[in-house]
Amino acid sequence: MQEAELRWNLTTRVAFRFVFVYLGLMCLNLNLIQDIIFIITGKFLKWGSVDLLWRNSVPWFGRHFLHVNIAGSRGGDSPFAWVQFLFMLVIAATATVVWSVLDRARPNYARLHQWLRVVVRLTLAGAMISYGANKVYPFQFGGPLSLSRLSTSLGSLTSAAMLWAFMAASTGYTIFSGLAELTSAILLIVPRLANLGALVVIGVMANVFALNVFYDVEVKIYSFQYLMMGVFLIAPELRRLADVLVFNRTVQSAVRPQLFQRRLMNRIALVAQLVLGGLFLVGSLHAQGKDYASWREYLAPKSPLYGIWIVNDFEVAGSPPALSGEKRWHRLIFEDPRSVYVVSSIGETYAAELNLDDKQNRLTFTHQPQFDADDKQSALTLSGIANLNLKANFHFERPQPDELVLDGDIADNKAHIVLQRVESKFPLTDSAIHWVQ
Repeated sequence: MQEAELRWNLTTRVAFRFVFVYLGLMCLNLNLIQDIIFIITGKFLKWGSVDLLWRNSVPWFGRHFLHVNIAGSRGGDSPFAWVQFLFMLVIAATATVVWSVLDRARPNYARLHQWLRVVVRLTLAGAMISYGANKVYPFQFGGPLSLSRLSTSLGSLTSAAMLWAFMAASTGYTIFSGLAELTSAILLIVPRLANLGALVVIGVMANVFALNVFYDVEVKIYSFQYLMMGVFLIAPELRRLADVLVFNRTVQSAVRPQLFQRRLMNRIALVAQLVLGGLFLVGSLHAQGKDYASWREYLAPKSPLYGIWIVNDFEVAGSPPALSGEKRWHRLIFEDPRSVYVVSSIGETYAAELNLDDKQNRLTFTHQPQFDADDKQSALTLSGIANLNLKANFHFERPQPDELVLDGDIADNKAHIVLQRVESKFPLTDSAIHWVQ
């Protein structure tokens, strides 16, 4: 009997209806089509934005059914994302009931299952390409480690920032992780290799999901969904895999329904999948490469005062509470010409914008605006670095190359600061592999 003529049991048919609706909503939410259009045209289409689908319905569902207000929260593991996750489950459950009543006589959904696999494969491949490209060009974690991150007290880091620093400390491991994700994507794009790709995705995303959970990174929902998409793709093969890997049994070749009845249309569909996946792969790597080059160019200039400066003398008129005791400045860190980091006596690090005039020997510190809540990379990279809510103006002198004297005012309090530059070598920046220890 052909697979297309088999009658699935009731549980399988109901489960498929639920999974079909939920995965369809998930794939739509991931905006793969919009990403592909952006790769081709360089422009986002407003009609493809997830906002048009969810921005009104999800808050409405939250207000009327959960009695929560989620206005303004977006992305990651925000209240909006959790309510959206639950809303999609409710939609899928409701649609399953209606579908089961209206279509209860259908024996199976074998061909529809194959179409769903194609959509899930390409969507998951697109997600893995985005994940991998951000690591193959290793700037997702803000690496290499900067002086400010190296000087931040370990105890002041959040667990997420600790994970980001761990990844940034090893460019090689970051690239290796990205290659694993890109490999899974390439395997998923090729239909004959999709099962192997699903297994690789499960291994990769199980690790990513565990890291996100136990280091409290705010993308647990997305990584869990990607993991479940991989499980969905490999689920039909679990019995066959168990026969081969566990019970040492012989298995027959899998026979699945084709997408179309005509061979030519199936060949066209195969070529379309390969072209679409290849286009997104090449386009994403090219776009990330340009972003990486711009990022490296942005970080390239170094401050004329580059280095870590220990505060030897810190005199502020009136000793205001905001600058005394635990808040007393302990060291200043200059890296790029646009920023300065102020480290307090208890290790808190404050980020400030810097305006440096070499010709007139003038320095101005102004507090750095709060990072956008959706800018996860900045928030995680600089977690543990607070905002300096002070404004400071100084005239500086350098009696010796490693000595810096600042005279001016901090928040209208007259200040005199003497600093000494210290050697800024850290064992953590040694990326060499020592095969013999």
